[in-house]
Amino acid sequence: MKNIFTYITIAVVFTALGYFISQQVGTESSSWSSQSPKKVERAISSVDADEQKMIDEITDSILAIKNKEQLKESLVALKGKAEANKDKKLVQIYYYALKPLEVMEGLVWRLRGVVESCQVCHISALNFIRSLFYKDYMYGPHVKAILEYLVEPPAEPNGKLFTSVSDLQENYIRPVLIDNLEKTIKGLETTVGQLDDNFSFRFDNRLLTGYDASTGKRFISEAKVDKIVVKGNFYYMLARRERFLGFLYFFINYNFDSVNKYINSVIVRTKVNTILGDILSIGEKPGVVNNTTMDFVEVLKKYPSIGRVFGNKCTAWHDKNLRRSFELYRNVQIHRLAGLKMSLAQSDMNNSEAYLLRPKVLASNEEDFENALEERVKIWNTAFVEGRSVEITNLVAAGQLRVNPGAFFKCYSNLQQFVPFTAKEGGTDHVTDGNYIDKAKKVWRWDYLRGRPVKFKDPKFGGLLPDATNENFYEIYRSFRTNPATRRMATVLPFL
Repeated sequence: MKNIFTYITIAVVFTALGYFISQQVGTESSSWSSQSPKKVERAISSVDADEQKMIDEITDSILAIKNKEQLKESLVALKGKAEANKDKKLVQIYYYALKPLEVMEGLVWRLRGVVESCQVCHISALNFIRSLFYKDYMYGPHVKAILEYLVEPPAEPNGKLFTSVSDLQENYIRPVLIDNLEKTIKGLETTVGQLDDNFSFRFDNRLLTGYDASTGKRFISEAKVDKIVVKGNFYYMLARRERFLGFLYFFINYNFDSVNKYINSVIVRTKVNTILGDILSIGEKPGVVNNTTMDFVEVLKKYPSIGRVFGNKCTAWHDKNLRRSFELYRNVQIHRLAGLKMSLAQSDMNNSEAYLLRPKVLASNEEDFENALEERVKIWNTAFVEGRSVEITNLVAAGQLRVNPGAFFKCYSNLQQFVPFTAKEGGTDHVTDGNYIDKAKKVWRWDYLRGRPVKFKDPKFGGLLPDATNENFYEIYRSFRTNPATRRMATVLPFL
């Protein structure tokens, strides 16, 4: 799958940062508006006064964090408060929302051992991290403390650098991170399920941006501080965590130790380091840049261990992991649909700006409009429960499409069986008579279709697209890509 084959190392280094930012800052971005919202003096809340007081105390303690040591103390205190107040549902939700941070101290620093052998990965990671710290004028002290907690060397005994991707998989993701996220998801799902349908509370939006009490510095306007959160909103939070855990259950089954070597080899083959020189000399001769899909595939063939199942054969252990991954991705669809329906039903559309997740934004999301989500739930649930494909109608491609996402979650001896093996031939990027428009004037053209995949070892992709053949593949894929219920699945197919 494209991201796994090509960018897995970069993705790994962003695991901790991306998880935190997507859960926290991502929510803020979805509620942003250029309009001035109505100020919520005190949002309608179904939380009793005692619990709201606890939430305010938790909020104040988080906003007061100045460094990572205080952050660790705050995490311990929040855990204690949650254990002592099992009947306070909102306190439990706050605890589970931050629980993954318990096992992420120094995680990005520990990933140095994985990333530094890939120059472009290392540069990308450093630039990303620096960009966050350079923008410290945009967030408060507690946000910076969280970033430092993630990127600085951790306290012993957690100070060991990971030596490889498999070291990360075997000694952190499997025994530590997955266990933490399983408890997080179970706790969230149970607690949210116990809330009344009319539940709502006042959320302090400064938790997403920070507030410097010592100077009075704010990072959002006073009008945007208090936001209403309804029960349905929590299902979006749950779905995000399920998607992340589902990916981890898939990821731990396959070997990616040589991905850094692959990326380094791609850099050499595509001449990225000399492209500028080629461009500068382009008036004299066409540059040779081997950056087609099949160039990437040819490099990948040199590293047959990439994507190989651990242990070199599928076992019940692999099947169990993949089944759980399948279940989690199925649950993502169910919970996103529940989140949409409940959020819209529980929010006042006429006062959309008052909510953390604005109902007008939710209702206008083409990817997640209700019909598409219902069809997505049908596809995933049928595949998970009955093990069969579902036929859907594509209004863009004007035809029927059969799809079975269960194909993703079979155990394969090597994921490389899904890469293309034949490409469009004919013209090349090299200097040939066929590429010159005017040879005397040295005017030439590129063949932009060179290297486009035309045949696959398995065009059905394990049964994901049961009706696909090498002859009709792109017509099937067009329908797959243009249907809102399936287009997200389409983006993970390799080299397309």
